[in-house]
Amino acid sequence: MDPEMLRFFKKIMNSFFLGFMWIFGVAAFGLFYKWGYIESTATWQNILFYALSFISFLLLIWYYYKSWK
Repeated sequence: MDPEMLRFFKKIMNSFFLGFMWIFGVAAFGLFYKWGYIESTATWQNILFYALSFISFLLLIWYYYKSWK
């Protein structure tokens, strides 16, 4: 197998794996601690959860940008 093709395949698999782990981690954490959904009003836990999820999503996009550049 061509080394360039193998490097490209590793980038693709790494991107899928990190994206899946991010989605799985955020969803599991939000559902387990019940911070992912707002019942009557937003609590500080809900705001913290969504803020950290958004920041971690931006970091994931930044990592994708750096790795695919």
